[in-house]
Amino acid sequence: MQLKRSLIISREIGERLINSDYSALLEINSDFSREIYYLMTTKLYKPKCIVEYSRQAFIVEENNTRITIDSNIKATEADMDIFSKNLQLCSISYKTILEVKYNNFLLSYIKDIVNLANSSEVSASKYCMARNIGYFIGG
Repeated sequence: MQLKRSLIISREIGERLINSDYSALLEINSDFSREIYYLMTTKLYKPKCIVEYSRQAFIVEENNTRITIDSNIKATEADMDIFSKNLQLCSISYKTILEVKYNNFLLSYIKDIVNLANSSEVSASKYCMARNIGYFIGG
């Protein structure tokens, strides 16, 4: 189980965060931005990697089933400037990740379609793959 939350920020605030100016988070009127500020200043949290991938997303409205297909997964731990035109990303997986999220139960016809794929049921974290990039490229 995991909890993912997001916060929409401007490019200006993003650039300030890249330059370790975490006070920019206090200019956003939200409990979540204040929580992030606290973590980054007291627990010394900071960005560790950038992950980029291509995604196809589908929604089945009957059960709010979300299906995503992620491919072309690339990452870097060397540069945190997401706005850089020269950002060097390394391929970290040549596999495609199919993820199916659903509420309460998976509809039988979706389960049948997913079972047709030549796959195995595993936990695949793009973030964890990215954090191991140094091992893959000899770092």
